[in-house]
Amino acid sequence: MPRHAGTFQMNRIVCGDALLLIPTLPDRSVQLVLTSPPYAMERRRQYGGVPEKEYPAWMVAVMAALRPKLTGNGSVLLVIRSHVRDGVVSDYVLRTRLALSEDDWCECEELIWLKPDAPPPGSKQQPRRTWENILWFSKTPKPYIDLQAAGTLSDRIGFVGSSRYAEDREIAAGRSLRVESGHARTPDDFVANVGDNENGVMHPAMFPAT
Repeated sequence: MPRHAGTFQMNRIVCGDALLLIPTLPDRSVQLVLTSPPYAMERRRQYGGVPEKEYPAWMVAVMAALRPKLTGNGSVLLVIRSHVRDGVVSDYVLRTRLALSEDDWCECEELIWLKPDAPPPGSKQQPRRTWENILWFSKTPKPYIDLQAAGTLSDRIGFVGSSRYAEDREIAAGRSLRVESGHARTPDDFVANVGDNENGVMHPAMFPAT
């Protein structure tokens, strides 16, 4: 949603370098950023990449550009997972998380995108990969979230099984022992198949349509 010819235009898709386009956004205008940044050099043939050693500094620079554009309680969701090379998990995502923490970003939670029908590429010596991290960052430890927006109806809301712990004051303190029905909180995993993605789109890692 860039500023163009002096006006702020909505509902546009713009292709370009994030570090060049982000500064064109009005300050404090973005509530949510959802992005799947380059996975180091894993897909460099499709759209380039960032070397692992440079990745933390590069992501810190991108996030620094986003910081003034976010609302006070806005969020940034990074969809990423470290690759495995020669039987060892790369540490560039871990180092990136630590670098963002050192740059005063709050990592509010680690969520999971579960892909039951994920394609089988990868080492045949390891389990098929069917999930990715969704790393939730914000300028504040209490970003905005609607906890019921993606929740489901449940007849087990509350401290399920709490009667088993009724004698443990530390666990039961401040919790109702009654289980109720209603709309449950959004879970920390997001299930979305990738097999229904639009055919003919030449992109190696599309987000699902829903």
